[in-house]
Amino acid sequence: MLTAAGPVHVPAATPREPVVDSNGAGDAFAAGFLFSRLTGEDLDRCGLYGAVAGAYACTVPATGFDAIDRARLLDEVAAVRG
Repeated sequence: MLTAAGPVHVPAATPREPVVDSNGAGDAFAAGFLFSRLTGEDLDRCGLYGAVAGAYACTVPATGFDAIDRARLLDEVAAVRG
């Protein structure tokens, strides 16, 4: 992620289910990032939300439509943060 201070690495999140398809992972990352940014989170936290949403998207077939919902996103981020 490019910030005013320079590039910042956003670590990947490990999917909790088997990976079946990576289609849509980038869109899910963007959605998770924007969701957290619009709720006032800092950029590091936004990257985490994006990574979690992107990882979740990899567990859904491209023909599916099971997007991560707000409650699950918050739960997954909390689990990653410990």
